[in-house]
Amino acid sequence: RVTRKAAAGLPALLEEGFDWHHAKPERASEAGSYALLNLWLADTPDNLPLYANTQVGVGGLVLNELSEVLLMKERISISDKVHGLWKLPGGLADPGEDLVTAASREVFEETGVQSTALGVLCIHHRHGFRHGVSDLYFTVRMTAEKGSIKTETSEAQAVTWMPLAEAKTSPEVMEFNKRIIALAEKPLLIPHAGRHGSSIAKSDYFLYAATPE
Repeated sequence: RVTRKAAAGLPALLEEGFDWHHAKPERASEAGSYALLNLWLADTPDNLPLYANTQVGVGGLVLNELSEVLLMKERISISDKVHGLWKLPGGLADPGEDLVTAASREVFEETGVQSTALGVLCIHHRHGFRHGVSDLYFTVRMTAEKGSIKTETSEAQAVTWMPLAEAKTSPEVMEFNKRIIALAEKPLLIPHAGRHGSSIAKSDYFLYAATPE
């Protein structure tokens, strides 16, 4: 592990046959920024596990008491094809953040609505995203608690409630999101906090199951 202060030594390590494993910036590491290199010494092919290569994203499918779904329009869209279309609020989970916590945070940051997570509705597993990583995208079914929607935020140019039935077919809603919204009334994977028999967990974590534990 080479810290920023020792970065001048990197060329010498690479010259000796060390290879890159991963690097972390200051904001992502309690130990400060660093680059980790490795040198396989055995007379066999290097089979040291690669660094984590999957990001975790969350989306919130929030319904209110009128059976309306919470939607937003992004200021900056992933592509021109979907710019200006309505979508579910969501984003990437922070390191160490639970899915249900991340979904509630993203919904509030992007819309101003406080919500309660009920369970995981569906999971997308996709590949070839930014920096070559894979993507696990969890949609969390949620219930609106309180708070008026913000007509616009730093990330959203518009926020609205749309009748669920309309959102399932509207050409103004992203196709990817319409497929998710169509599942709104399907059974959920319910979060259960605990150790769940784990011998390595250092604290409680969530097990998501289709039936009560």
